Amino acid sequence: NIIAYNKNIYYRSSNYNLYGVDMQGKNTLYDFFVPTSSERGFFHLVMPMGENHFLIQTFNYAPETEEDSPDMEDENNLVLMGSESWEDWDWLLQFKGDVLPALVTGDNKKIILLDENSQVKAFDIETGKQSDKFEIEGAAFGRASIDNDNNIILSLTTRENQRKLCSYTLKGDLNWEYDLPPVESKPFAQPPAIDGDNRVYFIINNFLYVIDKGELSWQYPMPDAEKYQYITILGDNSVLIASADLIYHLASNGDVLFTSIPAPNEQITTPPVVDQNGRIYIGTAAGVYCLK
Repeated sequence: NIIAYNKNIYYRSSNYNLYGVDMQGKNTLYDFFVPTSSERGFFHLVMPMGENHFLIQTFNYAPETEEDSPDMEDENNLVLMGSESWEDWDWLLQFKGDVLPALVTGDNKKIILLDENSQVKAFDIETGKQSDKFEIEGAAFGRASIDNDNNIILSLTTRENQRKLCSYTLKGDLNWEYDLPPVESKPFAQPPAIDGDNRVYFIINNFLYVIDKGELSWQYPMPDAEKYQYITILGDNSVLIASADLIYHLASNGDVLFTSIPAPNEQITTPPVVDQNGRIYIGTAAGVYCLK
């Protein structure tokens, strides 16, 4: 949970509070408490919104009240909060059951939630009121993203156990779908990545699939990543992939531009980041590495 916004960097600390620093390292937000229903609760920072307001999604797991009693239902919140106090909010939504991390449309006007009941719901950011809702009957949701046209790009499994990548409008109209192969091993749950031409990049069974409007554009074999695989798409639609201890740079047509092992035998645990001078940064448990 690290987000850069308006010349500030916001992050969630180990004590579950929200902090902000400017580009010189000076504190701009300190110990901002985000309420949860128990000490085990945690939150995802969705995005900063305007002057010291934050759109935050919390996952608050309620503890057992008595020994051998059944677990209480999960309680979740979606809130547009100010930073003056935990009660300083524009609106607050509370709901039960599992949902995916919230998505925000590119125009910053709608929040999208996908729940365990195969439902997709859209809410207005300014008011918190629900604007759209549809159901993908029998679908078990995987991960989702928003493309450049505010369509929902979603990995799901059907009632017949078919894995798919799909594109839906916010009204529930299907744009396209692509059948994925059966899952041979549990993949790392990175959301689909979207390039500037709305092509979708998705890794499954140690292959990178690039889907263009429901058709396979190209694919590329990836080594066994054990746990993590990260995709970063650059402005020219080339793609950087971190897999195990390897970095791949692939052109937009799938040609290999370079491969590198910046930290032999160290699992890369962050998406590759590129600065304005073309230097690549990755992180491992041992530290941060820079590639020129």
